[in-house]
Amino acid sequence: MQIKMPNTAQEIENAVTKLEFRLTDAEKFNIEDSFYSNRDGERLLLKRVRDTMGEIFGEGSPEYAAHTALSLTPTVNLLELSDAEGVAAKERGRAQLVAALQKLIAELKKKKAA
Repeated sequence: MQIKMPNTAQEIENAVTKLEFRLTDAEKFNIEDSFYSNRDGERLLLKRVRDTMGEIFGEGSPEYAAHTALSLTPTVNLLELSDAEGVAAKERGRAQLVAALQKLIAELKKKKAA
């Protein structure tokens, strides 16, 4: 498995731009629509994030490994929750995804500034 790391200012800038696109996707993702009718939307969002991580860092990287099993509800059995609780659980999962993307973006920007 390949490990890549953006090192030049241009590589870092390109990586930040790609991650910012995924961040925007995550922030705009409609949890209720996904929960009630468009269940493929969540799968597609998470696939895009994983694919972006692989493209930027390589499939053998810790960054990719940390995001290979992405889920908006990793430890929740949605069948045991009411609809409102299920939507709230997915909202918490989205908040965690957004925070993880923001952290990676911040780390790359810090690396570029160094």
